[in-house]
Amino acid sequence: MNTATPTDTYDHTLGSGALSWPWWRKSETTGVSAGGEIADDWTATLVADDGNDGETSRTFGHAVIIGTARRVLAGGGGRYVSDELRRQCEALIFDADDADFDASTGDELLQIVVLGEVIFG
Repeated sequence: MNTATPTDTYDHTLGSGALSWPWWRKSETTGVSAGGEIADDWTATLVADDGNDGETSRTFGHAVIIGTARRVLAGGGGRYVSDELRRQCEALIFDADDADFDASTGDELLQIVVLGEVIFG
């Protein structure tokens, strides 16, 4: 098993272009240098539209991404989780070298992290 490193989880989510959609209102990160080096203890705080005319936020890091990927594999994340997200989460957990999140799958995973399920898409 080749589970993703903290750098992998950052790259496949926040580094995927996932935050380009309008429901992501604000993002702040720690542990990421100006040169792009990612610390093992990186954190991100995301603020998102909650789908009900409000917003919600969450601060998280590597462990939450891995836990959320495991949740997706167990069938969590709501009815709008794509088959592609399930495939990418499986790769992230079991063979990180094969993971290839794009902006859409990165966004889905981040929605589950912040909102509890995929609601935008």
